[in-house]
Amino acid sequence: MGTAIVSAKLPESGKEHDLVVSTYQMCVLYMFNFYKELTLPEIAEHMGFDEETAKKNMQSLMTKQAKIITHEDGKFKVNMKFNSPYRRVNFPVPMLEESVKKERITQDRTHAVDAALVRIMKSRKQMKVTDLRLDVVTLMQTFKPDDALIKKRMESLIEREYLERDKNDPNIIVYKA
Repeated sequence: MGTAIVSAKLPESGKEHDLVVSTYQMCVLYMFNFYKELTLPEIAEHMGFDEETAKKNMQSLMTKQAKIITHEDGKFKVNMKFNSPYRRVNFPVPMLEESVKKERITQDRTHAVDAALVRIMKSRKQMKVTDLRLDVVTLMQTFKPDDALIKKRMESLIEREYLERDKNDPNIIVYKA
């Protein structure tokens, strides 16, 4: 994930601040343009997070040095009295973003391997499993998929009926048009 600089001018403080936040934190702050207060489950639902990720993002916006969000009676609100001696205020990046990032990378890689398998099989129609694995590794330029991932994705495509094993030789994969 990246970072963003959010310009904030709160009515009660009268000062303008540049808030240096992560992409997720920026999206959370943006929600408060439309809602006066939100609960943790509402934030998680709007953002598509689990509650733990939402909680970490909210905690990072409520540090001692920079408390832009307040939490009262289970509801989060913008701290209208927010004031900092600095124009530029940095917020810590929540640690859970790394696990979310890894999860997204894994998901993107599975889609890439699926696409490579289908692309190869569409042009070749049938292939030996070992040759198919080699072709997938050769085709993938952004990362080198391991054999376990390729095998798992092949089985997934077989289950979804994009591919099938040859009836006479289980070491041959056939593309189903």
